[in-house]
Amino acid sequence: MNAISIKEKIQENKTIIICDTNVFLRVYDYSPEFTDFALKCLESIKPDLRITYTTKLEYLKHYRGKYSAAKQKIENYSKKLNEIVSDSKSKIMKEFDRIQTYHFPDTDKLRLDAANKIDELTKLFSDYYDEHSLLVEINDEYLSKDPIEMFFKSLSSQIMTEFKTDELYSICDEGITRYKEKTPPGFKDKDKDGIRKYSDLILWKELIRYSKENKVDVIFATDDVKLDWWDEVTSETGVIKKTFHQKLITEFKKETKQNLIALTSNELFDIISAEYNIDKSDAIDMALKQTFENFVIENCDKVFEKIQDQLSYSQEEFIEGSNDIGSEGLSDLEIDEYEFISAEQIERNDEEIIYHFNYRVRLIATSTEYWGRDEDTKEIIQSPENEHVFEGKITVQVTRYVDQFIDFSLDNNFEEAEIINGSIQQTEFISCYDRDDEYEPAENYCPKCGLPINFDNDSLNGFCTECTSKYDI
Repeated sequence: MNAISIKEKIQENKTIIICDTNVFLRVYDYSPEFTDFALKCLESIKPDLRITYTTKLEYLKHYRGKYSAAKQKIENYSKKLNEIVSDSKSKIMKEFDRIQTYHFPDTDKLRLDAANKIDELTKLFSDYYDEHSLLVEINDEYLSKDPIEMFFKSLSSQIMTEFKTDELYSICDEGITRYKEKTPPGFKDKDKDGIRKYSDLILWKELIRYSKENKVDVIFATDDVKLDWWDEVTSETGVIKKTFHQKLITEFKKETKQNLIALTSNELFDIISAEYNIDKSDAIDMALKQTFENFVIENCDKVFEKIQDQLSYSQEEFIEGSNDIGSEGLSDLEIDEYEFISAEQIERNDEEIIYHFNYRVRLIATSTEYWGRDEDTKEIIQSPENEHVFEGKITVQVTRYVDQFIDFSLDNNFEEAEIINGSIQQTEFISCYDRDDEYEPAENYCPKCGLPINFDNDSLNGFCTECTSKYDI
């Protein structure tokens, strides 16, 4: 795959990818985060995947057992390691019983040191399990539904046509001869019962038929690394390397006039992740993804409560284009109502998680105009209040800190919440000049002319505007 990439071959529309059954079944054995990574890789090439009919039958036969085992795999792995250590300790202590009969010097101390080292190993496994207990939680949540089965069944339209009965019998007859001559694939399965012993050969024939009929190259991914699929080549340094059986490559080329590239699933995932920019998930990423909805539900109201004061005191910071606000500015904004709209995780910086919560708000406020100062008291004189209603959206940035030791299903705490953006506009405005309530002046009558003082002739100095002007008051 060095000369040309999978992505480039797919884009040429001349290559399809076929995964053996073991590729899908092996995903059940992975940790939850690697399972998520593997499925993302497969999803990225989904349009170009093809499933042999043999793979369909084998997957449907085995996936329930694999799924059941997967739900217990983390606990089982921990239990198995402890059993190995316990068994080893028992064997070693029995051997010390035998050695001590020879009266070698300092065997008591050696026995004690060995026992302590084994206990340290037990504690090492126990500590690892405790530190990664998050994996158990993630595994339970991730496998509440079988994501591998869901993906596999989404490929139903990409399954090859099964062979007819007479075609199967012909392939089995050919298999008898091939197995005697140890011609790959499948001769290692010669001891299986019935037609099962020829399932690898049937799958192989499906690859050849599809490639020949559709004139496409095939990238074949399989984790069956027995010698009936792969050759072992020993380098000059003694390193044994497996390469796909040359007899199979030659046969494929002869039958189809097309090219075949064989990979293990890990090789396939490594290439796809590099070419499609798919990062491997980690435990915290998985936990964040699985508990995101619950975190939002638990906190959508709490986040808003956290920023209420900031919003109330924000004045015109998040208000767009209102020319009606009086010269003295707005009073504190009163939150009349709010509605949660949506949330998303924006980024993760190690243990710091950043979310954006979006809300729709309706705010009420008042404003006044500066009308001067009282000559006697020097107090500021303001107009009656203008009334404002504002409506729009705000975005709140929420900061949360997590690590692998927290219980994601229960711990929904966040540390900080701050409004970072607002798009709020005035939707209602009642000017002080348009209000119906009666205006009460400082004095009822002008002391100079005796006429009543009202809103229209109040000069704000205790006299009417006419006397103020006439007598230069």
